[in-house]
Amino acid sequence: KWAYEVRNQWYNEELQATTDRLENVRVDNGLLKITAKKENYGGKNYTSGRVRTYQKLDFTYGRVDIRAKMPSKAGTWPALWMLGSNYASLDWPKCGEIDILEHVGYDPNKVFSSTHTTKYNHLNPAGALTFSKTLYEATDSFNIYTMEWLPGKLVMHVNDMKIGEFNYTPAFNQDVPFDDVFPFDQAFHLIINLAIGGIWGGVDGIDDSIFPTSMYLD
Repeated sequence: KWAYEVRNQWYNEELQATTDRLENVRVDNGLLKITAKKENYGGKNYTSGRVRTYQKLDFTYGRVDIRAKMPSKAGTWPALWMLGSNYASLDWPKCGEIDILEHVGYDPNKVFSSTHTTKYNHLNPAGALTFSKTLYEATDSFNIYTMEWLPGKLVMHVNDMKIGEFNYTPAFNQDVPFDDVFPFDQAFHLIINLAIGGIWGGVDGIDDSIFPTSMYLD
């Protein structure tokens, strides 16, 4: 169900090239291990991995559970997320983005869930719709990140504790088309990646002493 995304140019000022090499993405003892390294590759100073289910597993509604352990220290920016599978024709943010889990190494004891839409995204004054939760064990142990996806509603949990709920509320979105606020009643695909630096992950710089560093998924 998964394929590599191999590129050396990414969004949000991220600094990594992503590869299909086993040193960046591999399965060991039942764990998916995505490793970021400090090395010159493809014109970048860091390498990492990114995999997705696009055109292999595109779906609408249901429940997603991902058991994962985050890396730590400044500079890492892992994400378990989804993108509208019509992004090639609609482009971002109109296609919609669902961030089941984001984590930044410089703020290791918090996890974040967000949605990005035409109305609400991090490039607009309104900003993305984001919830956060304190999770001291995010980098020390495996935790289960859950999305429950229903018509008109997304609910995020970690270890069965609610992080937040996203839904369409007409009272707060008068005269705004439904799809500009909640474009999630359509097919999406999963993406798992470990970014380095960028407009959020690199806010407190990058600790080069941590490399190689990995995120793990069970």
